[in-house]
Amino acid sequence: LPESDGILFFDEIGLATPLVMSSCYKILYDRVINEDKMSDNWSVIGATNLSSDRAYTHEIAPPLKDRCGEVELNVPNMDDWVANFAIPKGIDSRIIGYLNFKPSSLQVVKFDDNQKFVTPRSWERLSTLIKGIKDWDKIDMISKSAMGEGTAIEFVSFCKIQEKMKLEEVIKNPKRIKEIVDISVKYFLVSVLAEKYSSKKVDFEKLMRVSEVLDECKNAEFVALLWRLSSSYTKKSKKFKEEFLNDTKYDKLKERYGKFII
Repeated sequence: LPESDGILFFDEIGLATPLVMSSCYKILYDRVINEDKMSDNWSVIGATNLSSDRAYTHEIAPPLKDRCGEVELNVPNMDDWVANFAIPKGIDSRIIGYLNFKPSSLQVVKFDDNQKFVTPRSWERLSTLIKGIKDWDKIDMISKSAMGEGTAIEFVSFCKIQEKMKLEEVIKNPKRIKEIVDISVKYFLVSVLAEKYSSKKVDFEKLMRVSEVLDECKNAEFVALLWRLSSSYTKKSKKFKEEFLNDTKYDKLKERYGKFII
């Protein structure tokens, strides 16, 4: 229809045989389907894996490429993935905590170890599967089915750290953070605190008291991470940034770490 609009999407176009791909020439370049001209309000988009992904794709012929623009999408960095996808999508906080501890696990693709690939899609699927589950045997089984066994073992081991500390006691008395020597426990702590702050189970004052103790422990990276996560979790309401800017009690701390969120 002349006044219609939309997107014509050729998903996994690289899986099409050369013969099928050749039928796309007139659509992509002349914007004609069955002798009917497409409206200029339509966008034509194709998506495929690279040959290096070993997804059994066919090489797209140069004449077809010449009729299109090409953009390669890269794996997002951890900060972008957490702020723009994981938090808005409600990804399990245990996953966010683990991936902040080991960002390289966001995507693990190896062709020589015969293990299942780990991708952002894997973590989204795992989050759905383990939501609300606290039984470690079940989480272990589900994790190993959703992604590579090596990464799954690391993730479950990280999650079990919860049982080694009483989070509520740390919130009531942040000085107890000085007793924590395992770095992975601190990663988990700041991830959970940021989530509790967003759900109003921890207030700004307690968040800053924890930040003070982390600063005393010379854990600058954890202060920065706590503030970034708190800001990301409250991105829509701008709760953290507003309380941060209005606060005058922690000016010295803000001078040192404010650059990480402003």
